[in-house]
Formats: sequence, structure tokens, C-alpha cells
Amino acid sequence: MKILHYGAGNIGRGFIAPILFDSNKVTEFYFADTNQELINKLNNESSYEVIELSEVNKSKIVNGYKAILVSEIKEKINLSDIDIITTSIGSNNLKYIKEDIINFIKEKEKDNKTLIIMCCENGEKVSSSFEKDISKEYLFNKEMIKFVDVMVDRIVPNDTSNELNIKVEPYFSWVADENNWPKQVEKLSTINYTKNIDAEICKKVWMLNGSHAALAWKEWKRNKFSKKIINVALNDSNDKTLLDFLKNYLLEMSQIVEVAFNYNRKELDKFIESVISRFTNIYIKDDFERVARNTIKKLQLDERILKPYLISVKNNLDCKNIKETILNGITYNNEKDDDGLIISNLLKNNSSNDLILKTLIKGISDDIINAINN
Repeated sequence: MKILHYGAGNIGRGFIAPILFDSNKVTEFYFADTNQELINKLNNESSYEVIELSEVNKSKIVNGYKAILVSEIKEKINLSDIDIITTSIGSNNLKYIKEDIINFIKEKEKDNKTLIIMCCENGEKVSSSFEKDISKEYLFNKEMIKFVDVMVDRIVPNDTSNELNIKVEPYFSWVADENNWPKQVEKLSTINYTKNIDAEICKKVWMLNGSHAALAWKEWKRNKFSKKIINVALNDSNDKTLLDFLKNYLLEMSQIVEVAFNYNRKELDKFIESVISRFTNIYIKDDFERVARNTIKKLQLDERILKPYLISVKNNLDCKNIKETILNGITYNNEKDDDGLIISNLLKNNSSNDLILKTLIKGISDDIINAINN
């Protein structure tokens, strides 16, 4: 298989590439990015190391790839030859590659070849959403061009070094929608497949990504990140406040997933344990500021906090910690953060919770605001 991946950053190098290479189906792999320095480095060094952060520190070498600038794709790649396109550029940035994807689709259709597109971004059914955006501009053959929704999960901490080598947590999961995988294309051994992708995505996004953000906003409210690293704060033997909050938040969210998808309770309990274990891993130096960012996006009605919150209200489920998280989010006034600065200015103008909610969250109703405030 010939694969093109948009995004040569931490997730692309530390998660997407090694998993795809491990399938032993890759004949060509291209990183595409807008960062000239990073592309040059990938080409000059020709390999890098993925280091799993644990007591053992296992590692693997990734090589055999090529790296190109996004602007050079058309001149350096035969578009019709690419079998799979993956992304890890952030769902907000997919609009910038829309024209590229349409060009790929047109070339594949000319040769009557299948193309699989997987948007490996945090969020619910991002590939399907991207497909709708593409369809507004170009109608394509949906039997041959497949946008496959995925759930991807691996913590890759911020790395400020200028090295290609990347440090990751040992745990990873990549689940794809079996219903939309083309029958004529062999499945990849390193990807799991499910007929209920909604449940898998929501379990992960609501419970893991949601609790991650919830921890960061709560810790800012408590002490403005006096402890910068998440595992340090959670492992503080003298202060179990944050750890207890995490456990209670995950329990609330798991009950929502259970009701929404009739999800197996024992599996949810296992997932809670795995999330706590991963967040408290002393080898993962993940910082609160990274996790707290993009606050406004994370607080939207269709996102990881408010969407499940509305389900909890409708079903009369306990949601005390989720409600607290929403209020912590709208007061995240960290001026080092772009969204935090917007929130800080609202607070300086003595804006009420009601006004901040209406300003930050598109389409929020008075009923929802009243439920949050009561």
C-alpha cells in the first residue's frame, strides 16, 4: 500500500507512522507537512526512534519513509497511486487540504481506483464531517472513495527538543469503522475494526479527552498550574483532590456512555482504570497547559463535554463534576493561552456566567444555561 500522511508532528511520527509500518502492508509512506525545516530533517536523517515511556523504555526505529512539503505533493507524487490518506493536523485545519483531497479523488476516479481517507483527529466522526465538506464542492463516487471514521488514542507529550526522535506512552488504540471499509481492500492488522464506531469514538473522546481537559481547567482554578505536570499533581500523596475529581468525572461520563450506547459496564470500568493508569504514569511528562488549550472549541455543544452533559440532563444522571468542568472551562483565564486571553478579557469586563456561556458557545439556549448554573 502507498500511504500519504498529512502532519509530520508528534502524532504523525509517534503514532500514525509506526502503527501503519507495523502492518507490513506499506510499500511507500509519505509525510506531508508545511514545515520546511521538519521536512528537511526527516529527509536528511532518513530514520527516527519512537521511545515508549515506561520502566523498560522500549523503542523502535521508523524508516523507509519520504517527506515532502504539502505544496509539492502534485509534482512529487503520482496522485492516482496513493491508496490511503491519513491526517493528524487538527480538525480545524482540514479545510486547508480540501483542494488537495479533491485532486486526489479526481485522479483516483479517472483510473477507477479505490481511495481510503482516515482523519485521525480528536473528535466525533471527523472523517464523515470532512466528507460532507468535500461533497459540497465535488460530488464523487462513494463506492470507490471511502472516508472511514476512526477512533485514535495515544498520549504523545509535548517535546520542545529539535530531535526527530519521539517519546510516547506504551498504550495505543486505533479503531476503524468496519461498515465503511471497502470490501475490495484488505484490512490492516494493526488497526481494529468495529461495526459500532460511534460508541468507540464517544467512549474515548468523552471519557479520555474530556477528563483530560477537565483536569487542566480544574487545576488552573485551584492553583494556576503551580504543579505543571499532570502526573505530578495526580500522584501527590498529600492532596488527593484532583485524583478524586478524575475518578468521579470518569464515573459520571461512563454512566452516560452506558446509557447512550448500551455499552458493557465491565468494559467501561476497565477503561476507567486504564485512563487513571495512563494519566498517573510517572514517565509521561504531559503538561496542563497543553491539555487545557483550545478551550472554546472543546466547550461547544457538539463536543466532548456539553454533548454528553445534555444526555445526562435528559436522563437524570448525576453530572455534578461535568457541570463543574463547564464552569471551570468558561473561567480558564490563562493569558498565556489564546482562548484563555479571550476568557480573561470577558472576566475583566465583569461578564456574568450567562453572558460568557452565550459568547463562547454557539447556539446555547437559556434552558441549558439555567441547567448549568443551577
